[in-house]
Amino acid sequence: MRSKVNMMAVYAQTMAAYAKVFKPEAMANLVVSDSDLVMTAPITTGMTNATFNINATTGGTQQAWEVRLQQTDTFTIARLGIFAYGIMGSTTGPAGTTSYRYWTYSPYQLSSAFLAVNPLWDSGALTMTLNGRQFLKNWLTNKHYQVQRTQMGPAQAITTSGTPSNAAIDAIVLGDDGMADVEPTIRFSGSWNNQITINWPNGVSPVTNYAYVGDANTVYLSISYVNMVLNGLLAQNSASILGSDFF
Repeated sequence: MRSKVNMMAVYAQTMAAYAKVFKPEAMANLVVSDSDLVMTAPITTGMTNATFNINATTGGTQQAWEVRLQQTDTFTIARLGIFAYGIMGSTTGPAGTTSYRYWTYSPYQLSSAFLAVNPLWDSGALTMTLNGRQFLKNWLTNKHYQVQRTQMGPAQAITTSGTPSNAAIDAIVLGDDGMADVEPTIRFSGSWNNQITINWPNGVSPVTNYAYVGDANTVYLSISYVNMVLNGLLAQNSASILGSDFF
């Protein structure tokens, strides 16, 4: 899905908002750039809710792939993504890890085991609370469900018997696929108490070390996290100047 957000327009609006509270000399040193935040939550068996910590210093244990908001910075959200996250490996366990992978849907064409992940997009409701104020309520997760029409590697040829091979594993572009525009944009500070919560009507469970066999090779797939991606504008070292009433 292609974004309709005009980032130059968002940038102009953001800079105008900062100009109302920054002194001219502070505006001259303000660095604002297109950036991303990445938060994660582990998938546990039958879980019906997950909490995503945005703040780098007060959000508990941070995974290596997470990118959280520093206390000194502010962020303007233009797009939001919800993804299943896991591992593709040559063997089971960390020693066989070959890549970490985002999923925009549960690949249950590989196995019914992946149906355990499917409720992640099934009418879940997201709530975003920033500094004690609710900015999003009932943002539906199923708007992020996207089945790709491409596959990893070259297309498989039709066999001599005339039977085509199935495209088993999709290929996604994280910059577009699974992302939804946030309009109007949401601006918040890393010095606040920030939290995102998703509730699901049906329990979500992980898939661990599923052995997919294709072209005489075996790849082990695990989906054990839910990732939240926020795309927008990061303003460095701006939180101390902005008061709680700014946004």
